[in-house]
Amino acid sequence: MSALAAARSGPSGLTAEDAVRHWDERSRADRALLERLLGEVLHEQGGAQLLSQLAALRGASEGLRSGHPKAAFEQLERAVAALDSRAALPLVRACSMHLALANVADELRSLRRQRAGERQAAADPLEDQAEGADPAAAEPTGCGLRDEPARAQGAGALDVRLVLTAHPTDIERRSVLGKRRAVAALLERAGDERLAPSERALLEEEMREALSIWYATDEVRAMRPRVADEVRRLLFFFETVLFDAAAELAHRRIDALAGDSLKMPSQAPPLRFGSWAGGDMDGNPHVTPATILETLRAHRTLALRLLIERITPLRQDFSQSERMVSAGEELRALLARYERELPETAGELAARYPHEAREPLRRALAFVIARLRNTLAESAGERPREPAYTDASQLHADLEAIRASAGARAVMSGRIERLLWQVRIFGFHLATLEVRAHASELHEACRALLPGFAAAASERERVALLTDACLRAPLPPRHAAQSPRAAAAFDAIAQGVTTYGAQALDTFIISNAAQASDVLCALWLARRSGLFEPARGPGRGTGRRSALDIVPLFEWRVPLERAAEVMGELYGNAAYAEQLEARGRHQEVMLGYSDSGKEMGYIASQWAIYQAQERLARQAAERRIELRLFHGRGGSSSRGGGPAFRSILAQPPGTVNGRIKITEQGEVITAKFSDRRLALHSLERTLAAVAYASTAPAPQPSLAWRRELDRIARFAREAYQRLVYDDETLAQLFAQCTPIDVLGELNISSRPVRRAAGAPLEGLRAIPWVFAWTQTRIGLPAWYGAGSGLAAGELELQREMYAGWPHFHALIATLEAALAASDLLIGARYLSLAEDRAAAERLREVLLAERERCEARVLAITGHTQLMEPSEAASERHAWRRGWLDVLSFLQLELLRRLRAGDEHAREPLLATIAGIATGLRTTG
Repeated sequence: MSALAAARSGPSGLTAEDAVRHWDERSRADRALLERLLGEVLHEQGGAQLLSQLAALRGASEGLRSGHPKAAFEQLERAVAALDSRAALPLVRACSMHLALANVADELRSLRRQRAGERQAAADPLEDQAEGADPAAAEPTGCGLRDEPARAQGAGALDVRLVLTAHPTDIERRSVLGKRRAVAALLERAGDERLAPSERALLEEEMREALSIWYATDEVRAMRPRVADEVRRLLFFFETVLFDAAAELAHRRIDALAGDSLKMPSQAPPLRFGSWAGGDMDGNPHVTPATILETLRAHRTLALRLLIERITPLRQDFSQSERMVSAGEELRALLARYERELPETAGELAARYPHEAREPLRRALAFVIARLRNTLAESAGERPREPAYTDASQLHADLEAIRASAGARAVMSGRIERLLWQVRIFGFHLATLEVRAHASELHEACRALLPGFAAAASERERVALLTDACLRAPLPPRHAAQSPRAAAAFDAIAQGVTTYGAQALDTFIISNAAQASDVLCALWLARRSGLFEPARGPGRGTGRRSALDIVPLFEWRVPLERAAEVMGELYGNAAYAEQLEARGRHQEVMLGYSDSGKEMGYIASQWAIYQAQERLARQAAERRIELRLFHGRGGSSSRGGGPAFRSILAQPPGTVNGRIKITEQGEVITAKFSDRRLALHSLERTLAAVAYASTAPAPQPSLAWRRELDRIARFAREAYQRLVYDDETLAQLFAQCTPIDVLGELNISSRPVRRAAGAPLEGLRAIPWVFAWTQTRIGLPAWYGAGSGLAAGELELQREMYAGWPHFHALIATLEAALAASDLLIGARYLSLAEDRAAAERLREVLLAERERCEARVLAITGHTQLMEPSEAASERHAWRRGWLDVLSFLQLELLRRLRAGDEHAREPLLATIAGIATGLRTTG
């Protein structure tokens, strides 16, 4: 039975319809409880007047969607205009709290449904993951995915890398996140029907306390986070969720997920993590060589601390007597070695715990903990008197020796096996730090340090000079005085690799890569810093070692189209060929969704990336290069967002092969990894999708389909660019009609909003571009141009593509979700902020026409009668959430007008409205 089939019987054997009603009723009860408790908190802290004002605003918002919206608009505008700016903050916070608690209730509903699906699903996890345990959130299983029953052979092992970034798309403070987690845990416990009335009352008291603190906590940070703060925020998710969840998944499910066609060595981690926090220099002057080394130390410190915390309970529990378990030869040798190498520890153990002489497992674990503490002390700059571990492989060998002597199978395959998975996945580095810099910085460093480079007038001259410098020219001193930042970063990388090991930092990413010299600049700087050890002896093919993958990031239209051409030039370059061989003929290429989407619009960006993947994969296969594609996806659909499972299955055939790398950014990290069960579900779906895409890839699209999507993308791109870049008024309207001017005050990132001064839109980063349009509820980047593109094509052919091509199916499904989330009724109020009312009215008409065109074609392709076709309960939840969002939007509009007119008292509540709307929409950018 598949998960979908199991779900049809629901909890306790209910039918699918009864099960959905059951979950909906539980969700309503959760929401009612939270609303009641929040109402009590608001009454205590704000009084009856606050509740009265809140009820009036919420009541007026309900009329916006009725048959008399004009009256409701006027009522809301009068109500918010009458508010004193200093009195607005409690109202904003109350609205935001209602939306945040709706998120809590919805997440608990999803967790309950996942649990029910897991209880009743059968043993085929690939089928479960393809269909989804939650029928309301089921991924598409059509589109030709099951038309090819034969699985590809030789796909290799699963090797999935998830890279957490510090991109500023999560507005929720860590303090607020902690309160939300506490309330969610209490709400779940309160749902236990076995609770006595006194127990339930106690839980409600605890929830009331947590809500009171939450309501009184600032939603917006008082100061801009430092790079170290961003590092700590990401480490929070590893510490609280990922360190255990990833190992649990690998321990319980990985063999089933891999299937028969994927090789899965028993100790090969199927899943690893990376991080950009502390290493992403692109456009962020606060990330420096020093932050790279500080971040590496923070990663190691937490990894060692977590390992000690997980091993300590085992030492307490592994009390097996030597008379009941037989210590193997490896364990006896381990104990004998530690008696010699750690004499002080051995003496202390003998004095304090003499009985442990007959408990070999406990004694061995005590030595392991002591050695880990020595390693931790070394990381802090101390000099322990006894030996430390030099790398995680030594710890792994010790734990394997202990596990082999554990005796019972249940013990050998229990907690110590999960601990071994933690060592395999996280080692002593926790997450591999990746460094990123803009191509222009690399050229600047080479101009300063490489003789003759500044005078090279053409790309051909630059490539020739760099190639010669990498192969033959003597390298200058590594630590030249006043080295450019990029060069100093490579020196820091070399120091970090030497100190913390190759797994701690193994990737350098070149953003805005467009030509071979961009990559060769990085290669030369890496060699200059000692990160490449050239061949020794007469044979050039031996003795080479490179500590770093050099990864170009192609993120604009022309570079994406030329990506294979650039990589072909590099593969044929003598210096880069050495690098490729030194990395085992492994090459990683990153594809940027954010900037390409900002430049071309959603559909054209997705199609350009799809074609680039095809060309790169075909080229690598011809040259026998192992290619891993790195997807720089964001949370919003216009930045490559959407369900990861669907996105992975939609990749071009032959581009996954068991390997994929994906960024996890901002609010996506919180949504996926704030809870252990959410993390398990998300990680399992990602691994299952990679396994399925590797063993049963999507069919190749026909030539007719490709030509049709070429045409759609061309017309969509032209329509998007005609509005965004060719219309001179758009930049001005964007500045006046969105809160872009205050987004930088939210203090959600150490990185500036703009890359550099220049044209209003070209220099603006993709994240604030999307963030600002999302706040207006228009969501322009996610759908504009798509209607023109689709309408220019053939409807019947597009229906055929939707039914048989996973890529096009995912494209339309994501577009449909984006349309459902946009709201031009509210968006039109933001356009009223424009100084040029005639220009704003023209833009409104253009947006409305394109929106209607897009929605009509999407519905015609899918056959749906309305966008997303929500159930009655889902419509109810959406309407309830939308009411609070509407109130926040009207408050934001009024406060934005006041702040721009000079009312400084409007600033704090205005920033709070941005946080509240982002919470309600569950996205920023």
